[in-house]
Amino acid sequence: MFGLQRSFSGGTFFGRLEGDIQYPVESFSIPTRVTIPLQQGFGEPTLPIVKIGDEVQAGQMIGAGEQLCSPVHATINGRITAFEEVADSKGNKVAGVVIEGEDSSDFIRLSKFSPRFEKKKPADIRALIYRSGAAALGEKGIPTQFKSSSISLENVSGVVMTALNSIPFSLKNEVFLKPRLHQFLTGLSILHFALENKPVYVVINSEDEGIVTFLKFHQKEHPWLKILPTKPKYPQEHKALLWDSVFKGASKKKKKEAVEGAVSLDVTDVIHVYEAVVEGYPVIDQFIALGGTGFVRNAPLRARIGTSFHDIVMSQTKREQKLRLIEGNFLTEPILTEFNFPVTKTSRRLIALIESRDNQIHSSFIQRTKKELAPFLNRFFLTLNKK
Repeated sequence: MFGLQRSFSGGTFFGRLEGDIQYPVESFSIPTRVTIPLQQGFGEPTLPIVKIGDEVQAGQMIGAGEQLCSPVHATINGRITAFEEVADSKGNKVAGVVIEGEDSSDFIRLSKFSPRFEKKKPADIRALIYRSGAAALGEKGIPTQFKSSSISLENVSGVVMTALNSIPFSLKNEVFLKPRLHQFLTGLSILHFALENKPVYVVINSEDEGIVTFLKFHQKEHPWLKILPTKPKYPQEHKALLWDSVFKGASKKKKKEAVEGAVSLDVTDVIHVYEAVVEGYPVIDQFIALGGTGFVRNAPLRARIGTSFHDIVMSQTKREQKLRLIEGNFLTEPILTEFNFPVTKTSRRLIALIESRDNQIHSSFIQRTKKELAPFLNRFFLTLNKK
């Protein structure tokens, strides 16, 4: 549809950092107590459809509504013991459901899932994505015939899937995407089919040559698939720069329509869609990258939603060291003063940095790159504010 701008003036390459993600995904222990926020990802808070004392199973819907939202599910087998307010890492509070039970891996599969999704109607696949809770993923949600997204089905311009790894301590494509390429490609096919044959743009790190080659090979059988290898310069993943890259060459009006109708997702979102439709697996857990020198092992975790980050910190970090903890982007997010908040659908990365004796971040490289990047970021955001 449009050409690709592979770079932009300014920015910085972080390259490989000490404490980067380097091991395959590991499953975190299933907790016996979870606090599940009734609002996760895109949309408004759901309403509880369970009451205290109810026995529930992992995968059972516990929150829903007719407002702009997507269902929330129990993530362990157990009993509803309380409804309480729960805060995220930034202090934002929302109603939550407390479940206490067992650490069983059993769960309820979604009905009507099928590996042969193309034999079904697009509306049936959208309903499955919605019932799984995956419709809450992404910046604006995934459009369905339900109120799951700010984008109507009629106005969808395409899917924009980002796998750049330009943000430090991201879930590396080599570690996460490469072993799941067939599931990933199937997930993209599902989205293309469910969204009435709209194009799918994959903005991917140009340095991942093997993955790019694989995807380009499959363009022959999937002409709707647009592979856009892009240099992983920070902050290329900022939406203003991303849209300029994907929709380069469009008129101002066409670009506005394309941006407003773009369903923006990442690799883990696509895998969740694949698992929901092909395997009947609801969104009851999330993949979390553990980056930084403060972790015993820099492996991504697959943890049940509602798991306390406190449990992850206590079991995965070098507790004998003084640590600085950050959730998300270490360049933009605040340092955590407490970490009793739960894992949600939007959890992506947890960073633990070892501090030196003079109370400065252990890695001088991080400090240097932040200093080099500051002038560019100031100019970039000043430009955005003028638009």
